[in-house]
Amino acid sequence: MGDLGTFAVTAAVICVLALVAKFIRQHFEKKRTEELQMIAQSMGLEFGTHTPLYAQNLLFTLNLPLFNQGRSKTIYNLMYGSDGATESMVFDYKYTTGSGKKQQTAHFTIALMRSPQLDLPSFTLRPERFGDRILSAFGRQDIDFSDHPELSRSYLLRGPEEAVRAVFHEHVLTWFQGQPGLLVQGDDQDLIVLRSKPGRIRVGEVRELFEQSFQLFSLMRQRRPSAVPCLVN
Repeated sequence: MGDLGTFAVTAAVICVLALVAKFIRQHFEKKRTEELQMIAQSMGLEFGTHTPLYAQNLLFTLNLPLFNQGRSKTIYNLMYGSDGATESMVFDYKYTTGSGKKQQTAHFTIALMRSPQLDLPSFTLRPERFGDRILSAFGRQDIDFSDHPELSRSYLLRGPEEAVRAVFHEHVLTWFQGQPGLLVQGDDQDLIVLRSKPGRIRVGEVRELFEQSFQLFSLMRQRRPSAVPCLVN
């Protein structure tokens, strides 16, 4: 077999492998969507009733740092609920960075609570890394709480300090002590909660994420809370 024949065979094998990989991805995406639809129904949330245009318009209204990154931003597998005053959502989200061989797509599963009852300052809370401590020593903002030193060591919190401290009252701080590994961002009427580790969560973890967002929303909308809420199945 000549060089031309070898090249043709190699190209054909690569093409077949690419088609097989695409088929596998589509199969698992379809399976995930079907399972999420069943989870949404069990949680009393709508699924698939909102058009891609609605999801795209939602992106334009989210003034949060996570949604200011990358391009080709897409919300999909959207679960939705509303009681008239508060909108509750869980969805998969992705965006692309880089180009060519350095192009990457970041994936997330996000719980969003949207309500005029929140009135939040713009803040971001995420797990603290070693480099953050070095930067803090040189003046980078990290809002700490002397009464909760373990939480302050675990999380980096940034935003307008006085307003953020009003939102992160005692019950919110206590709640976070039992919730490691979260990324939380808030601004005005919007609050998002997701896992800090890259990637989408498993379908079986969606209910827990939704409940975490609901509990935190219930605490943050109150400046003088009386108890930590919980959802009843």
